[in-house]
Amino acid sequence: MLRPFNGLAVLLALVALGPPGSASARPMFWPNDRVALDDGSAVYGDTYTLDQIYSEVTYEKYSNCTGVCLSGMEAGDTDAHVFVDEGADPEASNTTEPPGVQVNPSTVDPAGQPFSKAFHKDSGFGNSLFGAGYTIDATLNGVPSTPSTGATLDAAAEGKIWAQAFGSGKQDLLRGRATASGHQSGAFNAAANVYVLGTQIYEKKLSVGTLTLVDEVLFNREFIKAQKSFNIMFITVTVKAALAGNAGVKVTASVGPTAAKLLATPKGGVYATASASASVFVVSVGVEGSLTLIEASLPVSGQLVSSGCSTLGWDLKSSFSVTTLSGKLKAFVKIKLFFIKKKASVTVASWNGNLTGSTTTWNLYNATGTAPMYFTCVGGAPVGGISTLNPVPSPPSGGGGTTTPPPGPGGGGGEC
Repeated sequence: MLRPFNGLAVLLALVALGPPGSASARPMFWPNDRVALDDGSAVYGDTYTLDQIYSEVTYEKYSNCTGVCLSGMEAGDTDAHVFVDEGADPEASNTTEPPGVQVNPSTVDPAGQPFSKAFHKDSGFGNSLFGAGYTIDATLNGVPSTPSTGATLDAAAEGKIWAQAFGSGKQDLLRGRATASGHQSGAFNAAANVYVLGTQIYEKKLSVGTLTLVDEVLFNREFIKAQKSFNIMFITVTVKAALAGNAGVKVTASVGPTAAKLLATPKGGVYATASASASVFVVSVGVEGSLTLIEASLPVSGQLVSSGCSTLGWDLKSSFSVTTLSGKLKAFVKIKLFFIKKKASVTVASWNGNLTGSTTTWNLYNATGTAPMYFTCVGGAPVGGISTLNPVPSPPSGGGGTTTPPPGPGGGGGEC
């Protein structure tokens, strides 16, 4: 707190009014009888009131301070304040999640056997206080023909996002899945599905008589609620967090007797909002700030085609664009003293040191090849004809990511 004064004026005033400690002695405020506060604001009033405000602010800033204490004003409140930052919860920015795992497809393709490629990637961030993560799974499966049955081609892609808050435990909040299947018998299938908390909320299937499915959906949902108590200024404050966001999938699939082609992007975001209550009566209690747990776009493309009576062509790509754990939440409690208010806060979550964050895009896997696989053939050509792989836009080149500001709410740094 700054209290500007004219030294000579103060000396003369004290001589005139009596020695320090006498009933009539009090400090002079200059100019215009004011108490100047740390944030540059000032409190004006009569001399007695300003004496008391000065005494309270001084005591709360220096003698009764736990943490970092500053004086100032708050919008919409005419009282002088002492703001107390009591620091952060030990888990506010502590990462305890283990490193993610990536499993690439096998490079072995034995002749005469079913063809199979599986890709998996997962990663997590944060801790039990606030944490989130994602999983990508992509599979390509081909079953060779038999004397009585034609070959079958299947492609599938799935993306999942989990999160937790205040010790709720990891919960799979949202999942987007897409499939495409072709069969030389003429049985074709494609579908897009969205799940929230393990329950399917949406499904779109290939229409009868068509060979292409194009769909894109995004649903807003509230996922889970949890709470945790913190001690602020010796008062128990219960913070209630609600995790909400969106879940969806974008799909382009085409199928045929000798083709299954799928381009799918499961996507979603999880954001935390919070409120607070106190164990005793206070002037006010609440939570300030915003927190993004995760925003993820998880593109996967997979294709299987017949290149000949005994040759399968395939393509598999996966990438991601992820924003995770960004922003800050502070719980606070405000009490009224005699002439001022005291507002104390504790940081319950703080990630990446900002509220705007960034988004990281990364290439996970990109491979194209051929493999031996038998198709039912007539006249030296596969039943249903020969198919070719569609060109698919390649994700960013491997070995590096790009960082850009996120377009949506929240923000934060991604994974490298």
